[in-house]
Amino acid sequence: MVQVFADHKQCRTLLRSTWRKRATALARILFNPKMLRRGTQTMDLIEIARKNTEAWNRHDVQAIVATYAGPATYSNPRAGDNLNPEATGKFHSAVWKAYPDAKVEIINIGDIGGGLVVSEWIMHGTNTGVLPDGTPATGRTVALHGASFAQFEGDKVRSERVYYDRQNLFEQLGLTEAKGAALIAGEGAFRSRPDS
Repeated sequence: MVQVFADHKQCRTLLRSTWRKRATALARILFNPKMLRRGTQTMDLIEIARKNTEAWNRHDVQAIVATYAGPATYSNPRAGDNLNPEATGKFHSAVWKAYPDAKVEIINIGDIGGGLVVSEWIMHGTNTGVLPDGTPATGRTVALHGASFAQFEGDKVRSERVYYDRQNLFEQLGLTEAKGAALIAGEGAFRSRPDS
């Protein structure tokens, strides 16, 4: 079935509603005690993921890059897909320059098996630095909701995928849709492939 919307606000409202329903359903599955493994490895992987978040909150790029296994990849709506660890570090450094007070708050975290750790989080920060595309700071505070899926191999991250609503981020920053499109177009600086 194809649904036609009267305007972009109606479409965005439906998408947000659908995203929330799916996120709630996913959280019920992921964080159901019957679904969680209680073994030593589970707690170790969750602890590693928490320590990675603590390093992010300290803005410690070396500690973050050290958690990734050699040819690991990182994917993020702003940074692009399949960044290698070095490019991942550059991306995080650029985020911290744009949001010097940036902190991530973990809402839920769980090991769903097979070395996959999922976390729901909120990034809090004030945009007082220049954005990666050169846009001047807006001075606005953001509370960006998102989720991360980290695939571990042993005690190292093999791949990590981050999800959040870019349009919501642009709205919180007070950027117009046209400026948001320009920001998206200017994000290629971090798009290093794992084999580059």
